[in-house]
Amino acid sequence: MNVFNSLRKLARNVAERHRSAAEGRTTTVYTISIDEPIITIDSTTVENQNDSRSFDINDVTVAVAFKRDLMFVDNVCLSFELPTGWVEVDEEMQGFGTLLESLESLLPGFPPSVEWWHGVCIPAFKTNYTVLWTRGIGVADLISEQKVKAIQSEAPVLIDVAKRYCTLQQNKWQIEFDQYNVDKSYFNHVGRYTFIKPRLHVLQAMFDELSKIDTTELASLDDVKNAAIAVCRSATRVELTSPLTSVEEAAILEERRKLEFVISTIVQDELGMFEPLN
Repeated sequence: MNVFNSLRKLARNVAERHRSAAEGRTTTVYTISIDEPIITIDSTTVENQNDSRSFDINDVTVAVAFKRDLMFVDNVCLSFELPTGWVEVDEEMQGFGTLLESLESLLPGFPPSVEWWHGVCIPAFKTNYTVLWTRGIGVADLISEQKVKAIQSEAPVLIDVAKRYCTLQQNKWQIEFDQYNVDKSYFNHVGRYTFIKPRLHVLQAMFDELSKIDTTELASLDDVKNAAIAVCRSATRVELTSPLTSVEEAAILEERRKLEFVISTIVQDELGMFEPLN
């Protein structure tokens, strides 16, 4: 009886494969659909067997982008971390473009594809693993949320925003650092792993120095800004005394420059548009 069932199943699969080929389908077809806040991924195999998986976008804690090397071409993928594990989608799936356009509204703070797509695509045949979004307030939202209060001379707010920014950046780089330890194939080479460490060190050093500022002894918000930038530069100089490669030095200076941008943006004289950090 088992043999008969196996033969019948084989005959059905062969027939369905011929049917799929006649319809122009030679591999499993995936379709992404959005019914906020639910994302559904439907699939149909060449044997015309259907499957479906759904998840709530509000359950996403981390979103990353990377490429899979398919020998002759690359395939850009997005992966979402959920409490139950990871869900992956890719550019070959129907509805991927619509999902990409919707993520900015579905995940507040998710960067527009113009800001990261090229960096994931180039160079070719490399994973180019990139953390795009983590659960919590984004940097641009963080600045916007606190900007009015800081301009009203609430000096402690500026220091708090700067420290919270350090924490956001630390969380971002720590995720990549931990991912390397789990699966080293996510990184192009060990160099990416090594330049994350100085970033983590300088962010912690700047956070520690910011914590030491006594805003009650400063006469104006501008004084607070200058003090904050001064301690960040001091912390950076300490980090630069260690033996470092030119790439590691550039990474440290980039983190300081970004933090100085946050501090300066908070105390602009007028509310208005500003460039969010990448």
